[in-house]
Amino acid sequence: MDRYNLFIKDAELTGSFGLIRTPYDGQPVAEIEKADSKAIEQAFQNATKYYESIMKKMPAYRRAEILDKVAGLMKENHEDLSMTIALEGGKPLTDARIEVTRA
Repeated sequence: MDRYNLFIKDAELTGSFGLIRTPYDGQPVAEIEKADSKAIEQAFQNATKYYESIMKKMPAYRRAEILDKVAGLMKENHEDLSMTIALEGGKPLTDARIEVTRA
């Protein structure tokens, strides 16, 4: 089973993990590290810092390029994203695929 640590720049790892299960049959999907209040505060600080220093000054065409690249990555990983949605949300895979396509 996969295990995922926090992915918040400059936040300390908490070492506390939660088990993600499918709502359909309760089978384990993965373990994810839980964020504590310090990690959440760090995430807010990061968001503010990078918005003010980068995103606020970035021209619209560059933001559009980034979104286009993300859309391409989603297309490349369509089936993996669909499977993740189906497992975590208990949705039928057909519905999960539609959700990824729409995104």
